[in-house]
Amino acid sequence: MGSGNFDVNAYKAQAQEAKAAENSGFTAKSMCDEFNPAKVNVRFSKKGPFNEFRDVITVLIGLDVTGSMDIIPKALLEGKLGSLMVDLKKIFNRPNENLQISFAGIGDAKTDESPLQVTHFESDNRFAKQLQNLYLEGHGGGNGAESYNLLWWYAANKTQLNYVKQDGRKGILITIGDDNVHPELTTSEIQMWLDPQYEGGNISNQVLLTAARQQYDVYHITITDGHAYIYDHFKKADKTAEQKKMEAKQWADLLGINNAIQTKSDQVADAIAEIIKRHRPIQKADMVNLPEKEWGIKNKESLTDKQWEEVLTYTLCPLTQKYMVNPVAIGGDKRAYEKEAIETYVRENQRDPTTHKKLTPSTLVLKPNLNITQLCANYKPFFDTLPADRKERLVQSALSEISHDRHKADEESGKNPHGFFSKSEANVFVKEAEEPEPELVCPITHTIMKDPVILVATGQSYEKTAIEEWLKKHDTDPLTNQKLKDKTIVPNFALKSMCERAQARQKLSP
Repeated sequence: MGSGNFDVNAYKAQAQEAKAAENSGFTAKSMCDEFNPAKVNVRFSKKGPFNEFRDVITVLIGLDVTGSMDIIPKALLEGKLGSLMVDLKKIFNRPNENLQISFAGIGDAKTDESPLQVTHFESDNRFAKQLQNLYLEGHGGGNGAESYNLLWWYAANKTQLNYVKQDGRKGILITIGDDNVHPELTTSEIQMWLDPQYEGGNISNQVLLTAARQQYDVYHITITDGHAYIYDHFKKADKTAEQKKMEAKQWADLLGINNAIQTKSDQVADAIAEIIKRHRPIQKADMVNLPEKEWGIKNKESLTDKQWEEVLTYTLCPLTQKYMVNPVAIGGDKRAYEKEAIETYVRENQRDPTTHKKLTPSTLVLKPNLNITQLCANYKPFFDTLPADRKERLVQSALSEISHDRHKADEESGKNPHGFFSKSEANVFVKEAEEPEPELVCPITHTIMKDPVILVATGQSYEKTAIEEWLKKHDTDPLTNQKLKDKTIVPNFALKSMCERAQARQKLSP
């Protein structure tokens, strides 16, 4: 999910071992089960409490591992990845920036045993270690194309970048190889390599790219000294200059001229770096030059209500409704509870508070949840300084969110819709019904908005259908009566999240 920092020195040690090892240390004889996309539900790249709400730059890099293209992952592992990270560290050196990388191995879905393998998103040396665990199958079909489009499907369907809606920025998807791409994914290819439950038809590259572009800017780097780029398998001869020109045009037509890049194999790391540099997020003027420690303090001091509510969904114990001091997990579960509270609950109720399975003090195995413990330690000093009324409001909102999430999960599983608390207990988490905050109410409909949008010319938010209907008949802002030169509207994702929480609280109110 991407937290931590890349240690260049640790990577250098790995690179030295790779140089000395046979096949650069790539020892896998088959695809690692963990990297099988058909078994992946969703992989997250998140901006949130665990990386102190830094601006995430997500990079999904697909490496062609067919034929002679295994030179690229080997070169990355033996030193080029270190050069890439050193280069990027010179640029992405602000405390607000968090680079999260996932590597993929790509082959040919028509001929290979493992045409797509995908690692996790990581910010530290784990992405280099996972890269080394890819299976370099080395086959390919010799049919004039590879299945780079498998990664486009995966990116659209099995990755989630939460900051895309929050910040209006996208991740980066880069495929790298020396061949063309097959024009579509067939039903059987999707079922076999991506989703065994898929019931649709073939999907064209245009449709795949439209879906992937919801979260990513998509690039392809063509390796101009690669065998498939140079040699025509069908004619059994080197490709002509005209053939190469036409293939370059196909990529440019598919992705856009600035997103179709050509380079030699030893320049791949530089090409990746240049792409990533295009996506540097903007930092607030008063934060841009702060040292990391000072940035961290000022950042926590200026968290928004929405950010604090997200912190509290992790740091509040669902049983005590209080900030945790000693968070623990049940067995290997990642759920966190205050130690004394969960011991008391199990002793009195003889069951797991979430799964409702029988559980007794003698079978209760508690382990420290160090991840949450650290999160609590990081944020509590700053939470304690907030005004009492704001703290109360944030706690109530976060507990409502916890209640809503558990309600939804248990409804889907057919369990008690109020999770480990009854309906009457659930209502403790929510204040008596109150008037909604004014900014959540549409000035036209006078109700909490379901799909808020911003009228760009004035900055005012409205319910989408209401303002669209108004703008059909008027040239003014309905609230200020200001004459409009521009009727553009854009989604207000931040306000939508607040509206959804307010509507959930209304539903839970007695």
